[in-house]
Parts: sequence; C-alpha cells; structure tokens
Amino acid sequence: MRTRRRYRRTSIHALLLQLLLAAAFAGAGCAGEIASGSPPPSPAGAADSGVTPASDTYSAWPSYDTGGGVAPGADSSPALPSGSGKLGIVVIDIQQSFVQSAASAITPVLQNAQTIFQLAAQHPEVPFLITYEADKSNGLPAQLAAMQPPHAQDFVKMTYDATGLSTFAAAVTQHGLTHAVVLGAETDVCVMQTVLGLRRMGLTVILHSDAVFSSESNVGPALRRMQQAGVMMANTQQVRSYIDKTAGLPQPSNQPVRVLERMKVAIVLNQLSDAALAQSADANKNAKLARLRELLLISEWFDMPLYSATPGALPMSLQGLTSQPVRSLAELAQNSAITQVVFAGTDQGLAAQVASYGAARVSFLLEDGLVAPSGTTSNALEPLYQQGAVPLTYKSLYYGVTKAVFPDTWPQTWITRDSVFYNKVQPPESLPPIVK
Repeated sequence: MRTRRRYRRTSIHALLLQLLLAAAFAGAGCAGEIASGSPPPSPAGAADSGVTPASDTYSAWPSYDTGGGVAPGADSSPALPSGSGKLGIVVIDIQQSFVQSAASAITPVLQNAQTIFQLAAQHPEVPFLITYEADKSNGLPAQLAAMQPPHAQDFVKMTYDATGLSTFAAAVTQHGLTHAVVLGAETDVCVMQTVLGLRRMGLTVILHSDAVFSSESNVGPALRRMQQAGVMMANTQQVRSYIDKTAGLPQPSNQPVRVLERMKVAIVLNQLSDAALAQSADANKNAKLARLRELLLISEWFDMPLYSATPGALPMSLQGLTSQPVRSLAELAQNSAITQVVFAGTDQGLAAQVASYGAARVSFLLEDGLVAPSGTTSNALEPLYQQGAVPLTYKSLYYGVTKAVFPDTWPQTWITRDSVFYNKVQPPESLPPIVK
C-alpha cells in the first residue's frame, strides 16, 4: 500500500480504493480501522474509564473515536499513590520503511527496542501493544519480529495518533492502564500524536527516549512539546526498572495537553518582510524559507487564514503562492472561531505578539519557520514555552492537522482542493534539513 505520508500519491479515488481493499483483505470491522485479534476482557474489578470525549477534542473529525479525552488545559489523570498503577508497553510503527529512512543512527535504537521486547516476554502481565501505519506487511525488522512477545497485540492504524483507532483505545481502557511506556517511530509524528492522545485519555506516559527515531533530524521541538504535556523521558535502564517493578511508577502529571484542531487554526506572519530577511544571518534561513513557502501553500488548502501586522504584504520570494489575502491582526482579534494561532515569519518582537493573546488562544511557535535576526540560535522561545506557548515544526503542523494516512476523513473542502494542491506541496520529509 502506498501511503500519502511517505510516497508519491495517486488520485484521491485510487487512494480510497486502496483503503477499501486493504480493509477487505484484513477483515476490518469498519473503514479506517484494522486490528489483529480482539481486545482482552476487562480485568477483574476494572471499569470503563468513564471519561467522555470533550466536545472540542476532535470536533472537526467526529469519526476520530478515542474512547476518551479531556479538553485542552485539563487533565484526567487519576490521583494515584506513588508507585502504584498498571503499566503497559506501546510500540509505535517500527516498520521497515521508517527504519530505512531514519535520520540518526538506527542500530542502537533497535538494540534498545530489542531489550524491551525481550524484557516484555518475561512479563506477560504487562500488556504489549504494537501498531503499524497503514500496512502490516511493511512490518517489524527481522530482529524485532523474532522477539515479539507471545502476548503482544497488533493494530493497523490509519490515524497517526493510535488512540484514534477505537480498538486500540479500547485495549488501553480494558487493560486498565494508568501508565504507558512508548517507543518507536516517528518521534515527531505518530509517536508524539499517540503520546498526546494517551495523555488526553488520562494516562501517565513514559517516553523511552533511547528507542524513538524519525526521518527528521530536528526532533527537539517534538520532545519539548511532549515534556511540556507532562511526558516523562526515560532511558533503557529506567524503563527496565519500571517493567521489572524495581522502581515505583511515576506520579501522574497535571500538565495541560494541547493538540491542533482543524478549522480553528490561524497563521500569524510575524514581522516578515524583505528587509527582515535580508538582514538576517540565520544559518538556517534558506531551510526556514522553504518551510514558509510550504506553509503558505497549505494555509489555503487546509483553511488556515493568514494574518499580519502589515496586511496584504509578503516578501517578494513568498508572493504568488496563495490566493487568500493576508488579513490584519485587528480582524484576527474579532474572529472568535480561531482558538489557536501558529506564529511563523521572524522571531523579532515575538514575545509581545504572543503575550497579546494571553489565555484567549493557544499559541504554537513554528520553530523551523521563524527566521532569527542574527546568525546565532535564538533564545527567545524558551521563556514563551514556560508561559504556555507550544513548540511546533512544519512537519508536525502538516501531520497534526491532516491526522490520517488517507484523506477520506478530511473536510470536504480539503478533499476538493487535493487535486490542486497535492502536486504543489512537497512532502515535509523532502524539505532541506535544519542544521543544529
């Protein structure tokens, strides 16, 4: 199967046909959802989570059935005594295609994953959930496939966030999990979205930081975003101690969990001008400009209106990419439908711009779409993160709003524009790398 995310795409109709065929051969119960086996029965004494999906969690995508969730800014983690709870292991998409495209050394990552696979086989009481993106035939590397624990459950998902697959979410609930160790690929897409999804279901999440990888070398923003959402980072030895029960499980986090919401996102182009770009000595300026070009293209495709302090103005190199106007910030202030703002452009005066929105809107900072005024890495963002702004990259934005491998769950306007914009937009993985 050829996915939209990793390979050149065919027509929308061909993609939907592929999805239907895959579902038919896999015996899927409903479109976009395939699982091997059935979720286990609820443990004795366990009850359903009782958490009702928040009305604004995925309101633009009602088929995104998480089986639970909490509103941004809230947390449903149970008040557990230190060291108690039920731990599970979640392995996300360690598939051949992702392994082959890893941007960093993959051998130590797979060795660390092997350690956890071997350890899990010794602990059948610890649920072991494995996901595959789109197609299970693109499976685990041989060394991991040979070590798959006998009690493992497999799930083929069409959503990047595994909790968007109802059978996966049901397994998490029916196992009574309060804590999850997460490892796999990609750090900044399926791992991050699943981690945030699990946090929104009320789980305490431990990211096995020695066993995650991506085709993207710039995963720092994704790691910061997960930590901001209350995710714990743990190395292989620490993960071993949790599974072996030689260490008590971490306390739940009360950190807010924020995800991108379709049709509620606007883009603010902050002090983006020919003069600002010409004066910048940012070593990543060209790579960031490449992302700004893509951002302007998808802003029209995915209904993300553009705003600026200088309405109607764009640098010469960015003109002609979108037919939608650049509106004034005064218009944004009056648009109550916009609850999330993505800041891009330059980081000059960014703190004042972010502060002007206060708690009224969630601010996302597109790190690889903010050109710094000097040749040094800007340190202006960390204080903003401490105040509640959310780290973001162009790739995480793209997959954060699209949410799924195939477009059949998209708003109709997006599907209509697919034939126009698909060939104009580059895959996020093909953009020039951000040099650290």
